[in-house]
Amino acid sequence: MAIRVLDPTSEEAVTTSRRAPRLSSLAGRTVGLLDNGKLRVHELLNALETLLRTEHGVAEVIHFTKPDASRPMPPEVLAAMHGVVAVGESPENTLRGFSEALGQTPPVVAPVALQPGEALFWARHAAGGVEQFRIAPSRTERVRHRRKYAQGDLGVDRSFYFRGPQRHLNLRAQNLMLFMQMAEGLDDNTWLYHLRQGDYSQWFRDAIKDEELATQAADIEQQGDLSAAESRQRLGAAIEERYTLAAAPAASITNSAEKIPNPIAESRTSTAPAEPPR
Repeated sequence: MAIRVLDPTSEEAVTTSRRAPRLSSLAGRTVGLLDNGKLRVHELLNALETLLRTEHGVAEVIHFTKPDASRPMPPEVLAAMHGVVAVGESPENTLRGFSEALGQTPPVVAPVALQPGEALFWARHAAGGVEQFRIAPSRTERVRHRRKYAQGDLGVDRSFYFRGPQRHLNLRAQNLMLFMQMAEGLDDNTWLYHLRQGDYSQWFRDAIKDEELATQAADIEQQGDLSAAESRQRLGAAIEERYTLAAAPAASITNSAEKIPNPIAESRTSTAPAEPPR
């Protein structure tokens, strides 16, 4: 019996490039909306069109319609698309299926395992091929992310522990708010011990998952002539700059117009005692 040997290597590779800058405004732009045939979705899209035109200055809204949610999009609608974004598992199959629906030669794409937040983009009429990019998180997602690390509970394994050079302490900071509160009342020797060890930047990188903050902290840690007070101030300012919402526009991020509190700034500026829980 003959044995068939397959070569798992690929000669093609997906190029990775920087994403295009976000539009500063939708004013004067054209937006496409797809009605997938579900109940009353046209009412939602009509309301969305009104919102886009009145509040964002969109110049034109083009409506597309599918026969129903279970059937694929008609070829005439697909043909109007200039670009295709593929996400999830086997995105190369998505691009291939799109091409076959139009009778177009599919782009050459090697199998790729996309990480969360990544996608492939194919400009159908351009010669640049397929590009891999990372999707920028929405403002709501960034706010949830920041609030989690600012005032949530990271758990025992991901919390920061102030222990000191003799390891006589075991002060747990389960978020950035408590980290800054503890830092203000911490003795200088303990603060400087962790600073010189590079523990702060490591925590920001490994537990907070913030590479930029970790880089800023590492720069502060490497400045050996900084006093405890000055290093506290600089590190606190770096944290507040990235996790304080006071500088953000006062805009609604939920339907109930809920304002997210600014725990770090409040913990550093308020002198009134906290009200006991009821």
